[in-house]
Amino acid sequence: MSANWSEKYLICALIYAGLTNALIRPVAASIFENGFVNALLDSFGVNAAVWFSIGLISINLNRCGEAVQRIQFGIVPLIVMIGLMVPSATVAWILVAVLAGWILQQSDDHTLRSAASILVVLALRDPLLSNLSQLFNTEILALDTWMVSVLVSLFDQAVYHNSNLIQDDKGVRLIILKGCSSLTNLSYAFLIWYSISKTYAPRLTVQGAWSLLLVITSIILFNVTRLALMSMNESNYALIHNTTSHALQSVLMLVSVLFISFWGAQCFSLRRI
Repeated sequence: MSANWSEKYLICALIYAGLTNALIRPVAASIFENGFVNALLDSFGVNAAVWFSIGLISINLNRCGEAVQRIQFGIVPLIVMIGLMVPSATVAWILVAVLAGWILQQSDDHTLRSAASILVVLALRDPLLSNLSQLFNTEILALDTWMVSVLVSLFDQAVYHNSNLIQDDKGVRLIILKGCSSLTNLSYAFLIWYSISKTYAPRLTVQGAWSLLLVITSIILFNVTRLALMSMNESNYALIHNTTSHALQSVLMLVSVLFISFWGAQCFSLRRI
């Protein structure tokens, strides 16, 4: 059966139902624990990159118009509808990824495929990140710790690293935990870069590839510098680790990644700035 407007709306409804099922728990918890205003300031307990990605998915879906005409409905949407009854964020993300993969297989419309490919990256980010963190947590934290120790040693030769610890002769200066790893921020930065690239650039260009390299480099440098400053003394740690400072750091990283990604998608030229 050829897709018509009602079928397009069904696709959109399934996508948003899956996203809602995946995000409703952290959003509700943020509102109940912090109040609506504080939850809003904290982007409802969900990283701003996720909301930004969903926004670009919505833009692409809205652009589809009458171009969605050759999707053949089958068992996959039915499985997704039934599966979304399971109250699990992980299951919801997997089902969203399955639905997006099915759309990629069924449609040849560029805009719809862009929305679906962004959806795949968004949906698989959390499960893949969780598995990578569990399998390689020690190695990931050790790499972050090594980079921090190299930077700190430029100013203090007495510093060395051991596993996920930054130490000196007096003891432990900083413990780098899973939440401080560069990997999490890199996953969000890649999500933003990919969403912008698929929405505004028809194909990957040399400038787009350079922008990805710049995004990766800037996120690692920012995170390593932040941790290095925290390890220097207790006043630095207290200043950088408080809620307000953390919010400002998140905004700074977000703006930087957005700027580089939009430049990579050739949405503007630096010569005109």
